[in-house]
Amino acid sequence: MGTSKIPQKINIMMVIMYFLLSTGAIFYASFFRISLRRIVIHHNARSFLNDIGEIPHNLNFAVAMVCVGTCFLGISWLVRNVSLNRRTHIVLIVIDFLICLYITYLLDFNYNGIFLWAFANTLIYTRHYGHWYVMTGVGVMVYIGTGISAVNVYKKIWHLSTFIKTYPDDIQGILTTVFTVINAASIILFFIFCIMLIAYKQEMIDDINELYAKLKTANTQLKDANARYEDLMAENAKMAKVVERNRIAREVHDTIGHTLTGIAAGLDACVALSANAPDTLKKQLQLLSEISRQGLVDVRKSVSQLRPDNIERQSLLSAIRELIAKTKEITNVEIRFECSIISLSVEEDEENAIYRIVQEGITNAIRHGNATKIRIEMRRTDEGIHILISDNGKGCKGIEEGFGLRHMRERVQMLQGTIEFRSNDGFEIETDIPLRIVS
Repeated sequence: MGTSKIPQKINIMMVIMYFLLSTGAIFYASFFRISLRRIVIHHNARSFLNDIGEIPHNLNFAVAMVCVGTCFLGISWLVRNVSLNRRTHIVLIVIDFLICLYITYLLDFNYNGIFLWAFANTLIYTRHYGHWYVMTGVGVMVYIGTGISAVNVYKKIWHLSTFIKTYPDDIQGILTTVFTVINAASIILFFIFCIMLIAYKQEMIDDINELYAKLKTANTQLKDANARYEDLMAENAKMAKVVERNRIAREVHDTIGHTLTGIAAGLDACVALSANAPDTLKKQLQLLSEISRQGLVDVRKSVSQLRPDNIERQSLLSAIRELIAKTKEITNVEIRFECSIISLSVEEDEENAIYRIVQEGITNAIRHGNATKIRIEMRRTDEGIHILISDNGKGCKGIEEGFGLRHMRERVQMLQGTIEFRSNDGFEIETDIPLRIVS
């Protein structure tokens, strides 16, 4: 226990104890010195020496050393209050104990209350309850062992009562009362101090137990939170895999689907040209070979999580126009692109979504609708961009969203947009995509 943590009320009690115990020791020494001088002045030395069991030593020296010793006890206590070094505390307490023993010896064991000061300091700096009880037991034995009754058994000493008897009867009663009060007050203050110290230590134990309970609860909550976090991370990893798998599936579907659709339509044209137009057939086959190679490049880029190569190389509108031009050249399908937008600068995910919607719309019209005419309208709105793709294909009675339509819807929903599919005299796709950057 460091002194910096001792409550103010215990420090105040220590100050009171110090002044009372020091005053008691000085009072005893001064009384012996004054009484002996009074005996010499009144020529009562012979009768006094007949009554006393041991001749007092140099009482002038005793008074001086008691004053010096009590001063050192006070200085030692102040040093412990400002020092945080436990070794310094222990050394000073040992010195205090020796000084208290010496003061008791100078008083010929008539007053050992000063030992209570050394015991009080020892208890303050005793950390563990087990040690605290041991030190209390040792202190009680030392206190009893240094009492005048115990010492008188094996050593001749001079008694306080012998000095008191040299005074008149009325003064003897007063002196006896004063010394009794000093001894009783010393013991009472010490017991009050012990009670306060026990209460303080118990309060510290209660605070530590409460803190331990809070830490235990926090640790349990932390473990639960960590378990939930791990579960969440596992779930997020699983969702990330699903999202990534769907993304790659969309990319591969859009790229391969569009490429294969164009190749299939081009091969149909080759069959038609094979009999009468060999030069045109050759040109068509060369074009199909180029489309196949470009499709392979797009598939590789999709798997590598890259955008379509034609978007990488040019603007979105230019990429759409190039897509339409190549599709028209391969399939001989009439595609009309009506765009009122002069320039368009959007985020990468928005750009990819717009391109893939146009690509999938063309692919579906040719592959599933056998359309010969496709109309693509694109215009800017207050919130973003509006796209309408319609064809003259065979359409369908009930729209069942397959892989392509489903992923078109997912792309739009991720951008907080809307998309509708209609089939009236052909097939129609209408979507509105809000843009974060519109220019």
